Amino acid sequence: MELKVDGITQATRQITQAPETSQTVNFTIAGETVGKHQVEVAGLVGEFEITELPPGINWWLIGGTLAIAVLLAVWLTWGRRWLRGHHPRLPKQAKAAS
Repeated sequence: MELKVDGITQATRQITQAPETSQTVNFTIAGETVGKHQVEVAGLVGEFEITELPPGINWWLIGGTLAIAVLLAVWLTWGRRWLRGHHPRLPKQAKAAS
């Protein structure tokens, strides 16, 4: 069985079934073109329409979150060490004996 969208084969399934029986077959495809599309399966023709595309990945949000996480990690490791050496109320790190 073939699924065609706009005349192009998008997916195929090998189906075996007994005569006089029916079987549900599901296809899942990703559509990236807004508009009306013709679909054909086993000689049956239909139409569907994509009205808007789902939102894409927000790379600015991912990048900003990653940058904040890196800055926080740097602050937690190096900033606190620097403060221990320069802040009057924080205990200074003991120097190793030579």
